[in-house]
Amino acid sequence: MKMMHAVLACCLLVVPAIADAQAFQPNILLLNEQCDPSTPYYPGALNNLGLAFTETDNGDDFLAALTDGTEWDLVLVDEYNEYIGGTALAALSDYIRNGGRCALSYWDLDPTMAGVFGAAIGDSYETPKTVHRWDAAHPIFTTPNTVPDLAPVQDPCMVDGFYLEPLDGATAVAGYTPTTMDFLAAIVIGNGGRTILLGITPGVFGPDMEKLLENCIEFLRPPAPPLRLTLSSLAPAVGGAFTVDVAVQPLAQAFDAWGVILGPNGVSYSFTLGNPAALRNGALPLATNVPGLAAPYTGQLFTIASIPAGAAGDYTIVVELVPAGIPPLLPIDGYASVKNVTVQ
Repeated sequence: MKMMHAVLACCLLVVPAIADAQAFQPNILLLNEQCDPSTPYYPGALNNLGLAFTETDNGDDFLAALTDGTEWDLVLVDEYNEYIGGTALAALSDYIRNGGRCALSYWDLDPTMAGVFGAAIGDSYETPKTVHRWDAAHPIFTTPNTVPDLAPVQDPCMVDGFYLEPLDGATAVAGYTPTTMDFLAAIVIGNGGRTILLGITPGVFGPDMEKLLENCIEFLRPPAPPLRLTLSSLAPAVGGAFTVDVAVQPLAQAFDAWGVILGPNGVSYSFTLGNPAALRNGALPLATNVPGLAAPYTGQLFTIASIPAGAAGDYTIVVELVPAGIPPLLPIDGYASVKNVTVQ
């Protein structure tokens, strides 16, 4: 087995020729499947916020995307037509339990999935209902849009929603009655504010629903990770191209930057500053005592146009910054990323 251990030299990020500052763009996955003529509001909400996203329209493609190795910052599910398979639901549950952020509306919601979102479910209903704000000051009703109580405008399909009850640690912010009542909640915030369970079906409401979903996205939107490593694939093919890119947030302290590839039999190479296509023999730092990073930067660490046949095998790519003068075994908190790659 071959090992590629790339302890990234983020000094690449301070070289203008190969790095540009840019705002953090979260990785967003959307499952959007409507029951015609229900309205798909999530694409418009995301576009209004200037956010790029990966959209799927069936459970199989959603599962493939959710488990393809992408570090999803936010997962949005609006499924009003077909079943989501058990494997996909299990993967979504794992994603949430591992710290993921998600908003979900699903016509076939079951108690297990509701529990993952911090709620118990009562009966379903087949006639859409008005949603009343129980906490009108909550950010999902105020930021960036002011959202009123919501009345449905159509009823295209069978199951249109569920009666919910928040579990310990979760909060009901809207319901089907003007004031709070047990098992009549419509929207539950759970997992310390990382999840929103919509007992309603967004597509049966009018345009104010798009404003609500914008607010939900902003509420769930995470801060930029200190360091993010992005690979063109976790399973690149021999003969295909492969790239490694990095994005790093500002850092006030001095750091050393490393970029090392550890191969079989103890062989090691290092990335070359300013030339991501070249490698140097041995484990060598790319830069030492870099005084800090004043603004976010992105840069490319490695690129190859055609992976040679002899490179097939398993690799691990590790990217990190370490405090200046410290061996590359103790990365600065948050400034490290590990990826496993199999070249096929």
